[in-house]
Amino acid sequence: MATVAKWLLAAGVVALAQSVAQVPRERVLEEVITNPKIAEAPAADGRAVFEKVCATCHKFGSLGKQVGPDLATLAAKQSRKDVLESILWPSRAIADQYQTVMIEKRDGAIVAGMVQREDAVRVVLVAANALDAPVTVPKSQIKVRQKSATSLMPEDLLNEFTLPQIGSLIAFLFSAPPR
Repeated sequence: MATVAKWLLAAGVVALAQSVAQVPRERVLEEVITNPKIAEAPAADGRAVFEKVCATCHKFGSLGKQVGPDLATLAAKQSRKDVLESILWPSRAIADQYQTVMIEKRDGAIVAGMVQREDAVRVVLVAANALDAPVTVPKSQIKVRQKSATSLMPEDLLNEFTLPQIGSLIAFLFSAPPR
């Protein structure tokens, strides 16, 4: 089957039943946005994809956690193409409030995450490796603090899914948020 998938990719055809792990992201974007078989995928099927990979960090109606941006008003603000580009290339444009900060502590330990809150004494981060437990770093222990150009959102988030599943996810994000 892998040989057939490679031939299809070389011939410019993306197999709908194959994961997109070996498909260039530009091609995934093009197929999901322009291929009617994918662009019209049922929104209801996208819920499972959202719950598996997005709900860990994103709120959409009654689903998910509020670490990254709330996606309930996404459809009113962005196009389907913009949303898919943000998923495929999450580090291209990062809003200030979701910027990853790298902190090197005086003991040499490195902590990376988004600033959840900060006061004169401490910085509290939502760390990439501990989304459920914020990490508190006393400012007296900070040796170096800098912004990272890399988003906490992984770039290969959709690799295990097929084009129709990705199309369903986009359709789901553009439907009414679950109550």
